[in-house]
Amino acid sequence: MAATYKRFTKFLFIGLNVLTAVVFLLACWAPYLHPQKWWAISLMGLGFAFIIITLFAFIFFWLVFKPVFVLISIIPLLIGWKAIAV
Repeated sequence: MAATYKRFTKFLFIGLNVLTAVVFLLACWAPYLHPQKWWAISLMGLGFAFIIITLFAFIFFWLVFKPVFVLISIIPLLIGWKAIAV
């Protein structure tokens, strides 16, 4: 029974991390898209700082538990580096 909970929480955290990474990459596109047509992505752009903090929290989490999964958070940060620098 404990193995089932462990597997479920592992997939839950991986899924949340992937979802956060995708939302971050969409938020990086927000300045280049027309806000009237792509209002949902523009709304994600407002939470850009919160999304970055969440990705860094996932980096520290994965460093403690499973360092291989750190790449799920680092790769989107490297791709969106230009948006972070602005």
